[in-house]
Amino acid sequence: MKKLPIGIQNFREIIENGYVYVDKTKDYHNLIQNKYCFLSRPRRFGKSLMLSTLKEIFKGEKKLFKGLWIENKIDWNIHPVIHLDFNLITHHLDIETFERTLLHALKSSALEYNISIDEEDPKNFFQQLVTALSKKAKVVLLVDEYDKAVIDYIDAPDKAGTNKDYIASFYEAIKGLDACFRFVMLTGVTKFSKVSVFSKLNNLRDITFTDTYSTMLGIREEELYANFEPHLKQSADALDIKDDELKSKIRTWYNGYSWNGRDKLYNPFSILSFFAESSFNNYWFETGTPTFLIELIRKNHFLLPDLEGIEVENYSFGSYGHDNLEPVPLLFQTGYLTIKEKKKGFSDEMLYRLGLPNREVKRSLLNNILGYYTGKGVSHAKPPYLKMLQSLASEDFESFIHFLTAAFASLPYNLYPAKEDYYHSIFYLILVMLGAEIDAEILTDKGRMDAAIHFSDKIYIVEFKTGDVKKGMQQIRNRRYWEKFGLRNKKILLLAVGGFDEKKIEYLIEHP
Repeated sequence: MKKLPIGIQNFREIIENGYVYVDKTKDYHNLIQNKYCFLSRPRRFGKSLMLSTLKEIFKGEKKLFKGLWIENKIDWNIHPVIHLDFNLITHHLDIETFERTLLHALKSSALEYNISIDEEDPKNFFQQLVTALSKKAKVVLLVDEYDKAVIDYIDAPDKAGTNKDYIASFYEAIKGLDACFRFVMLTGVTKFSKVSVFSKLNNLRDITFTDTYSTMLGIREEELYANFEPHLKQSADALDIKDDELKSKIRTWYNGYSWNGRDKLYNPFSILSFFAESSFNNYWFETGTPTFLIELIRKNHFLLPDLEGIEVENYSFGSYGHDNLEPVPLLFQTGYLTIKEKKKGFSDEMLYRLGLPNREVKRSLLNNILGYYTGKGVSHAKPPYLKMLQSLASEDFESFIHFLTAAFASLPYNLYPAKEDYYHSIFYLILVMLGAEIDAEILTDKGRMDAAIHFSDKIYIVEFKTGDVKKGMQQIRNRRYWEKFGLRNKKILLLAVGGFDEKKIEYLIEHP
């Protein structure tokens, strides 16, 4: 059984040391038919490994690609490669340190090709380096995490702005060197509209949403089964479950990322970590959700069930800057939202329906949001609610309402306006945190129901009303929400929750 390359982003190391490698070289072959490309993907999604692989392709290292798709598909011409990894360039101190470490990275590339340049300004050094290298052959430029110096300070606009202005000036040098380049690739997490690399370098093609490249990073399900069969068996044995059940569970936990609304992908870091541990955990988010994102959600009065089913146009993804943050595009580009559906709008513009990709993301993000709202850590926010789900499972409704009332009583009044959407949102947060299978804002042919909570033997249809709880039950009955689940062969219970006057909660429970 091959070793798992957890945290390893160097193609040569993976191949020479016998790690599992999912062959994406057919995609890379298509990619290098272009000249200038930009690709946005979330962190830990394979961007660095892709650039490392491209570096070896352009350096003509055919021996590393034995048995891979690209082995006999190209001529293996050798090109000088400048590989700038902004993960390794210091940007957290001051602009002088940023400039000095960027220059050091460029000098390392010059040293690799025995080129001597007497220049201390990084932009001028870069221009001279590219010009000198192009005398050998056309140059390949690979830039990893181009935006790291900005995204790391997204909650400190002045610092982000200073770094943004500097890197924009540096990247501007690329355009004047067009004749020297064979291929230029920039990767990052975000596409800030105000970073002038996207205005001054106007021949840079953004392939983030291009269907041809939608599965170039991440692991498709067929790739998972083809490359990780021994690891699947090992995990099934460790968890003492059947193969089909294991596949279903890992699909629920780690699959679901999409950039075209059709092809679903696994997060590489999460699935590798799962196979290493044979345990369903939140691997990608183990360091926690950034506080600035939670604060951004709160400031915009963003209701959490609204994260499922948001519709946006294409321009929304790049229509913000570091000093004008928009929660939806930022949540998408950082991996907290993904594309569920892609369709044409009334004016032929593309519309994207977004949602949370999988259970790992949903539980991790919402756990941290609830902990933030309560003013406590996740470990402290969770224990008071642990019996709530058990009460629903055992149909002990008095206990359920008792625990729900206690949960709402612990929350500050000023989080949201006192309306049913707020209570619905918190209810959703709590149940997701507890591991419930819950669907929110479900569209039916009779209207939109607030929630459906699924158990192995029953389904709750839930409606919230801030006033008379009877109105909630009447809405469920008038619109016959339960008919959507009529073929599930499960007991159906209708639950209306209302009141909320001074956080006193009432309920009605009925059968269809």
